Amino acid sequence: LEAELRRAGFDRLICVSGWSDIFQEPVLRIPVSQRGAFLHKKIAAAFRDSDWFLRLLVLTTDTDNRCRGIDLAADGYYMDDRADEYFVNAHGPQAFEVEQGRRVLPVDPFSDGSDVLDWLKTIPAPSVFCRLPAEL
Repeated sequence: LEAELRRAGFDRLICVSGWSDIFQEPVLRIPVSQRGAFLHKKIAAAFRDSDWFLRLLVLTTDTDNRCRGIDLAADGYYMDDRADEYFVNAHGPQAFEVEQGRRVLPVDPFSDGSDVLDWLKTIPAPSVFCRLPAEL
């Protein structure tokens, strides 16, 4: 996963999962500077270079509305096992149909990850086009 994201030239990895909200809960008292490291521990097998991962990581808030800030006019990519729900709620079913499999990947949470890797391989190298939206 990390190798494909690097190849595609992603300059930000925006976490929209519930873990992003959880690690920001005041009751946990996790210092802001350590929240990304807590997330990395959960997914370290997919991201061996923790320094690279933490440099690119952006933890979102309000993950229940995770697609609201996606600018369809900007370049960016979104993958989520609930993409059909969140993306449709924010941008409508027509936009989802247009972007599904292109800029939006509804991930199968029970797959071996090959669906994600295959999709990432369709993303052009950065010299052609590949950036995340400014804000999710």
